[in-house]
Amino acid sequence: MYLTILDSNGGRREGILLAAGELKMRVGFRGCTDTVELLRTGGQWVSDDGEPVELESLVADASLGGFYSEMGARALAAGGFDGF
Repeated sequence: MYLTILDSNGGRREGILLAAGELKMRVGFRGCTDTVELLRTGGQWVSDDGEPVELESLVADASLGGFYSEMGARALAAGGFDGF
């Protein structure tokens, strides 16, 4: 699933949702070499460095194949997370 988030500075980041649970999710962002964990705390999503983020959109779309293939190695590396 493709998603966009807004950070606390108004910046927009595009990524792929790799795994999700009630209180955390793992995301691979375009241009990043590592995945990011987002945590739900106090009714708000925050990045793994504690920065508040807002989920702007979630889209399931097969036409994003090029983006998915670019992120494929990160998605395969994310296969064994506990707690999701």
